[in-house]
Amino acid sequence: NWKDVMATDPLPEPELAAARARRERTAPRPGHADLAGAMKFLTSDLRNIIERSSARDTAARVAAGMLCQSVLDVFRIEVRSHVTTIEGVRLERDVTFDEMAKSHDSDTGCVDEAAATRMREAIDDAKRKGDTLGAEFEVAARGVPVGVGGFAQWTDRLDGRLAQALMSIPSAKAVAVGSGFEAARTRGSAFHDVIEKGEGRIVRPSNHAGGIEGGISNGEEVRVRVIVKPIPTLMNRLPSVDLRTLEPAPAAIERSDSCVAAAAAVVGEARVRIVLAEALLQAFGADTRAQLLAHYEATLELRARTFGLR
Repeated sequence: NWKDVMATDPLPEPELAAARARRERTAPRPGHADLAGAMKFLTSDLRNIIERSSARDTAARVAAGMLCQSVLDVFRIEVRSHVTTIEGVRLERDVTFDEMAKSHDSDTGCVDEAAATRMREAIDDAKRKGDTLGAEFEVAARGVPVGVGGFAQWTDRLDGRLAQALMSIPSAKAVAVGSGFEAARTRGSAFHDVIEKGEGRIVRPSNHAGGIEGGISNGEEVRVRVIVKPIPTLMNRLPSVDLRTLEPAPAAIERSDSCVAAAAAVVGEARVRIVLAEALLQAFGADTRAQLLAHYEATLELRARTFGLR
């Protein structure tokens, strides 16, 4: 913080003014929190808005997500992600949960090398032109038991809780559960996952619902897709207005990337872990791992008695 530095080692006034000027930003970036934050907090210096709304906040969420994995481990739940789209390059096939394990080996987060190569080319082209790219990624959780979430209160719905957590990722503009983006173009007879009896359990030949029905997990893989917008900081700056003079000015520049896809997917994994851990503790509440497992096993036993299914 430059104020702390100045308090301990004061600079001459000209140098102090120059240090302030370097940190101040007065031309808001279209698509960022800059202008709305300035209006909300009545300031023309955007620096505090920029710092507090920064995606650096997600680092703490990723750390919390890994701690929450200890709860998911009781149920042997795994969470993975992969990037499906960057600008016009789209992976036009379904990706299995096992395939998603390769996503962290790719700088694009895409598990298909041919698509990843085209994604890199798009990113490099945008970077050369001082532009940014939007993207889509998917997060999947395997092993989520039936009955997590609820519909008695709107705040209990697992899909709603996941959507809120994922939409809170900076740059996220849309969230869909399962094949949700396709629902508007599909008839119910083709969209809904038919119910069949498997080996001691109910199974589905498809998973358009993304593992959640009526706000409750149904035993299939929980799958959510997130669309992130192009980053608002463009090196080829967009038109804006200087809030001090109200004159036209190019938007401010901050350190930035060309595409957030791979990093955002990792953040998405963490957000899903946090929501699932909270929902699991509500469904099978306990104070210790041993109690949590015992309560879950007791629930399975009750289901077996009631339906002959676990």
